[in-house]
Amino acid sequence: MQLQFASGAVRLGANQILRLQDAAGATVCAERGTVWITEENQVRDVVLNAGHCYRLRTPGVAVVNALSGEASVSLQALIRQARRDRAEAMHRLIVAPVKRWLGLGNPNAA
Repeated sequence: MQLQFASGAVRLGANQILRLQDAAGATVCAERGTVWITEENQVRDVVLNAGHCYRLRTPGVAVVNALSGEASVSLQALIRQARRDRAEAMHRLIVAPVKRWLGLGNPNAA
């Protein structure tokens, strides 16, 4: 499967799927086209047209499928979480050891 990013969105070809693991709380927005979303342990599926969004509700697998042609979706909360994870990793791997090396108090404090 080949994914393409267009202006911060994931572009899906006709009937192409995007599998999201443990993305509860993430918001999926249909930027272009129509997408079908199904979540593990949810009774109902969701169909989004361009301009509409849906917040994923359950942990586990969620599948986003492009219906009737190409579609683009953005995954908003996932981007914010990735930034937080990157910042935490930078602190843990760079800032804390430098503070320890310099003898500056508690290296784990921000």
